[in-house]
Amino acid sequence: MRDLPHNIHLIGLIGMLCLLLTPLRSSQAQSQLPAAGWRYHLAYLEGARLTGDAQRVFVQGPHSLLLTFPLEDRWKTFTKQDALREQRLSQSLYAPAQELLLLAYPDGRLHLLGQTRERILNALANATPRPEILSLHLAQDAPFALAGLSNGLAVIDLERTLLSDTFLNIGPGGTALPIQHASYRDATTSLLIPPAYCWAAAPKTSGISAPGLVCHPPQESVFFVPNFLTREALSP
Repeated sequence: MRDLPHNIHLIGLIGMLCLLLTPLRSSQAQSQLPAAGWRYHLAYLEGARLTGDAQRVFVQGPHSLLLTFPLEDRWKTFTKQDALREQRLSQSLYAPAQELLLLAYPDGRLHLLGQTRERILNALANATPRPEILSLHLAQDAPFALAGLSNGLAVIDLERTLLSDTFLNIGPGGTALPIQHASYRDATTSLLIPPAYCWAAAPKTSGISAPGLVCHPPQESVFFVPNFLTREALSP
């Protein structure tokens, strides 16, 4: 009981110290921003996709796009007023070799945006039925990107900035085949199709116009090999 006044005094000192430090920390946080300045950030409740390299990282949300430079501690925003064709975004992918950013809009348009070049690809948006772009992936050791669609696959030539090939409605009997993931490695393209099935077709020297696809169990290693390097490009 003798220590009770001492403990009360100690608790009081700690409380006063906390009150003094709170404005200090608040002023330090505010001092990181200039007067009347703004700090951009994505909505906390929205998921984001990251794509980029060691020098730049694009942070894409459903309605926003930020470019950050980790080594320089600075960032840039993209909006419909300066670069974007639509404020809503569904997919994004950065190709470091070409310094090209690929953006997919919900209406099926593909936006290729570089430092000195820009192009909009409307072929998928004009298709009937119009596919949804589910994913974008870089091909390994080849200047192409693969777009997984709600009803097939699209191949984008990054050097010529055009849609070089599409494989639509390639399911059994010409049905839609959604592709959640696609990868190109060692001249072979592998596809992931829900519910965890892959479909395969043998390559043809003349290109694949109507590939015969076969269903395989998920545990098997299955590949789909389009000969898109020799196919005639579609109109952008």
